Amino acid sequence: NSVVGLGVQLNHWRSVVPPWLRWMESQNPDLATHIQSDYSSRLMELLRDGAIDVAILYEPQQIPGVTIEKFSDEQLVLVSSEPRHTESGAVSGYIFVDWGQSFRVMHSRLFPGIASHRITVGLADVGLGHIQSHGGSAYLLRSSVEEKIKRQELFLVKGAPEITISTYMVHVDEPERQEVLGKAIDGLRAIKDASL
Repeated sequence: NSVVGLGVQLNHWRSVVPPWLRWMESQNPDLATHIQSDYSSRLMELLRDGAIDVAILYEPQQIPGVTIEKFSDEQLVLVSSEPRHTESGAVSGYIFVDWGQSFRVMHSRLFPGIASHRITVGLADVGLGHIQSHGGSAYLLRSSVEEKIKRQELFLVKGAPEITISTYMVHVDEPERQEVLGKAIDGLRAIKDASL
């Protein structure tokens, strides 16, 4: 019984894992799956060490024996628990969700002069939960907050720039496991195409 190991960046668990598992179950019911969720740097370590075969992450590192391909571009939008406009400087109630190095660079370019944030979290769901229970604002994936915006549970902050983040599919190059890996990769490409 073959096993394929998938690693998913924590903030993309919901958008990747359930549809991928459904696809694998319908297309490859005989293939066992092992899924781990972590931050991008840890997923690269797991790939390098052979603990997983393929990963969806933010910041891939070029290491021997792996292939990197762009997986998706996603929009981050600044949402708030109350209708408001963008303000310069630090804003009370702002939760800094850390979407990785490229986001940090872009964020500091768009909002210069903010040395640190009162609350920084690595998990979007934690940021969202805090905003919903205590009020505030954060950059979150548009796809994950669209329904809440429609229901006016959250509001787009007027004048706030959208930030695009990219995710990548990184997989090991192992010719003897090419068939099993191919099935997992086909499933990831299928769910990506379905979400476009």
